[in-house]
Amino acid sequence: MDETTTITPTEERSYFQRRIFDEMGLTPEQNKIRLKCDTGDDYRSAHGDYEIFSEDENGNIRILVYTLNGWAVTYPDPNQGKTYDHSSITRLKTYYVTRLHPDNIKGDSGKYRFPKGQATYPFFPPNLLEKFKKQEQIRTLILTEGYFKAMTASLYGMDVVGLGSITLFADSSTHDLYPDIKLLINTCKVEKVVLLYDGDCLNISEKALERKNDLARRPKTFYNAIKNTRDLLVDFSKVRIEFAYIRSDNLFGNPKGLDDLLLADTYKKHTQDIIDDLISEDVNSRFFFRMNVRDQINRLKRQFALETVDAFYKRWEHKIGDGEFVFERMVYQ
Repeated sequence: MDETTTITPTEERSYFQRRIFDEMGLTPEQNKIRLKCDTGDDYRSAHGDYEIFSEDENGNIRILVYTLNGWAVTYPDPNQGKTYDHSSITRLKTYYVTRLHPDNIKGDSGKYRFPKGQATYPFFPPNLLEKFKKQEQIRTLILTEGYFKAMTASLYGMDVVGLGSITLFADSSTHDLYPDIKLLINTCKVEKVVLLYDGDCLNISEKALERKNDLARRPKTFYNAIKNTRDLLVDFSKVRIEFAYIRSDNLFGNPKGLDDLLLADTYKKHTQDIIDDLISEDVNSRFFFRMNVRDQINRLKRQFALETVDAFYKRWEHKIGDGEFVFERMVYQ
């Protein structure tokens, strides 16, 4: 009688496991961080071990937010006094940004959720906390949209701060650059700040084209974000300020974000070349378009083809064609 072997299928990996451990390559040990935390009592604090990325009960990914000097960010529990007994000690909730599971995204509601009514914060991978603590010099500091991108890049030795979105570069109360970013630049004697965007940052919106909406709106949002961030950095008189984006259209597989580029099988053998391209003094790069925006801010508008409607149409004629289109709230043909 022939023997038969029964193969039991392995348990399917969750969205969290695939995204954090399989794709990003983070290990469970690298996902842990020890932070100081507020107990809610004015006279007490404590230390705690946290997971930077974790999974909630709905399969979403929670991203822990903490300060540059190692404090977990907390805020008063809005349910205190509703579902709990009143207490002299304020009940605090840990601040998480939630990346929704793809199945939980409804329409155009967005992929991320921030605590309602709370300020926003940048994300500092653990390597930046260590360098800040040791006051170690950081020659090139990269600011980019996305907490996942910042964490992924840190695994390759890059110094990257993650922003919640392209418009979240300033403190909501002071309208100045986030204090922790300023502190990092000063303490670690940063020589160059690179404002790094995805490879599609110059593009017009396909939906806006279909719906006859203002085509300048998307590129102008990116242009304003870069210009406004640059304006908040110019007080650092000795810091070089660059705008950069990935040359997606010129690269195999068209990687859009920094994490896409670093994790692509095609470029895994070129990691050091990618890093060198982003931090070198030479702005002519295989992987990135880079330009100095401290002294060449007028060139930035031309890069987005926003200086005139003629320049804009010439850039996007292959998509707009001969039909009517809206530019800066005016209709043209």
